[in-house]
Amino acid sequence: CLAIKNGSLWAWGRNLSYQLGDGTFFQRNVPTLIGSDTNWAVVSAGGMHSMGLKKDGTLWAWGSNASGQLGDGTNINRTVPTQIGTATNWKIISAGNAHNMAIKTDGSLWAWGQGSSGRLGLGSSTHQSSPVQVGALTDWQTVSTSYASCLATKTDGSLWAWGEADEGQTGLGLLTGTSSPAQVGSAVTWSEVTSGSYHSAGIQT
Repeated sequence: CLAIKNGSLWAWGRNLSYQLGDGTFFQRNVPTLIGSDTNWAVVSAGGMHSMGLKKDGTLWAWGSNASGQLGDGTNINRTVPTQIGTATNWKIISAGNAHNMAIKTDGSLWAWGQGSSGRLGLGSSTHQSSPVQVGALTDWQTVSTSYASCLATKTDGSLWAWGEADEGQTGLGLLTGTSSPAQVGSAVTWSEVTSGSYHSAGIQT
């Protein structure tokens, strides 16, 4: 688990892949302060890795990196929070099992990590070890990742999905996945979505 308290980062639970970010692989049974930085704004816990945004818009990641899910261009595990690139305009992050999605302040959508089942939305199943923009549109509003699929909304209130669909989790009415974002229905009243391992949920206005 991850949490932010007055800008400080706290973590607890299993730590075999360094996903807590305290520099060790020891399990923590109570919330444990990670470092001394008090500039954390957002955190997201993945399967065996973690991501965070600081107040200055920078992106950080740590833990397992077998599929390039940390986004630093390598497959090297990181034991403490490590800055990813130099961009300072990250706004929304969502960590999946071994992949990530994010939105920048300009509304562009980005993906990296494990690409199987088309979960990155890039039209292929190729792994990506650095953030890659999904298409060229800049009207993305929210995004949520799960084990192998993703949901997102656009500023016009439309709902989009991609990735694995063998349990119907994309909502597209299919049990076969899609490797590129596809609109779910025609409603433009979606305000919030969230993805579980094999199911999804959302709120309409």
